Amino acid sequence: MIKTIYTFIFASLLLTQSAFAQYCSGTLIKTPASGTFTDGSGSGNNYADNSNCQWLIQPVGAATITLDFIGVFDLELYNCSDKIIIYDGSDTSATILGTFCGNANLTPPAGVTSTGGSMLVRFTSDVSYNNAGWEASYTSTQTPPVYCSGSTTLTQPSGTFEDGSGSDNYSDNADCIWYIEPVNASSISLTFTAFNTQGGMDFVKVYDNSGYTPVQIGSFSGSSIPSVVTLTGGYMAVEFTSNASVTNLGWAASYTSVSTTGIVDKDLLNAVTIFPNPFHQTATLQFSVPEAEACELVMVDIVGKVIKNITIPALTSSLVIDAKSLPTGMYFYTISKNNMLIHNGKMIIE
Repeated sequence: MIKTIYTFIFASLLLTQSAFAQYCSGTLIKTPASGTFTDGSGSGNNYADNSNCQWLIQPVGAATITLDFIGVFDLELYNCSDKIIIYDGSDTSATILGTFCGNANLTPPAGVTSTGGSMLVRFTSDVSYNNAGWEASYTSTQTPPVYCSGSTTLTQPSGTFEDGSGSDNYSDNADCIWYIEPVNASSISLTFTAFNTQGGMDFVKVYDNSGYTPVQIGSFSGSSIPSVVTLTGGYMAVEFTSNASVTNLGWAASYTSVSTTGIVDKDLLNAVTIFPNPFHQTATLQFSVPEAEACELVMVDIVGKVIKNITIPALTSSLVIDAKSLPTGMYFYTISKNNMLIHNGKMIIE
């Protein structure tokens, strides 16, 4: 009977210990902005022999991470055989911020702070002697978004840009503009890859900036991704404005361009005149300096669809454009010779 009682008590003690001890193992990833973790032994238990555990702390958008030990810190004293190593990065090749082991007075060590958004905490113990263990907490600082401001000029053949907020909402009272001017471009296509602005209040507007006065060719607001905007010409401007309240996740865009062997210059627009402009049914295209070779006139709508393709004979000084069958709106034209852009411009049909 006594043996049975002792067996029951011993089994109960084992059950109680296993109920609270969930020893650490492997690698755990911590992504919240703050949190706590321990060696896993729980209250009243020692950590396990042969521990080999890691906590990779990577809060979303973190700029720095600070780790503090809290409560009792109790590891085996002898020869630092049970220890915690903290790395300033995501793996054990990173700089070591601190190594912590046996503590005679059981007080927690001073905290450490990373230089970036990742910290690795590794806990190991040997095959014998284990103590009460440790508990740690961490906090993080967030990388502030770099909101767009002022003007930016983009001259590469292709590229990407956005409102600047990243995974955050864009700022109130934004007023930013991007001048897209790839070298020798004859056309530019703008594609939105994400779009979410306050409908009817915050706008992304696209302009043909090839003339002396920008002409708006697109205005977008809300949560639907706009269609591709194609401009015949080498000068596009994209403007983003927001009001003083309510912001959303914002937008991102990419652009591509088609280049020519010629150089597009705004001053060349003065060499061609369309009159009247705007016009109703017909207009006259006047050349101040007629070309000695035959040229090609291509006319497209605001989404880049070719509407007319006309061969211009050599030494032609004027050309009548028949627009009776075309709907009202804005159109763009290019005049090229041997795949070299000579002139480009825009016309409006009323």
